[in-house]
Amino acid sequence: MWRKPADINQAFYSLLLVQIELEERMTNLAELLNGVTPVEVTPSLLELERPASGEHNEGVAERDLESDEEVFSTLHYYMVQPVPGLLGVARFHASDDETGFYDVTEDVFLDTADDHRRLQQEVPEALEMGVDVLMMSPLPPEHFPKIHAYLIEASHADD
Repeated sequence: MWRKPADINQAFYSLLLVQIELEERMTNLAELLNGVTPVEVTPSLLELERPASGEHNEGVAERDLESDEEVFSTLHYYMVQPVPGLLGVARFHASDDETGFYDVTEDVFLDTADDHRRLQQEVPEALEMGVDVLMMSPLPPEHFPKIHAYLIEASHADD
């Protein structure tokens, strides 16, 4: 009834187990050398009493919308401890009440000119489409003029 797996499959699985074990050992060695333990950060841990955020009416052109709906999105910006070579992390939250669709995407931006331009482009585009954005960076929001403009506009709307 039982058939013994082919030798090639056994060798493949053995190699996979060796690879996983080596990755674990390399991670442990890196943690030991750097003295750092990876910690998963959730937005709730970073929340302030009054975060720099707010609902923002994007006023998207009519050609961009299929209906006459106004687009609302939320931008949360948090300053975090610096990580060498990291410009920031953006988490995009998209949802649709009608279909029940929900998606969360996280993107890491390295401290390069290309990623700086990409960050300045992707965050405003997401906000204009009604996607909520949570941005974490060691740099102040003034370092990103387009993103800072959304925060300033939202803070004036609160007044």
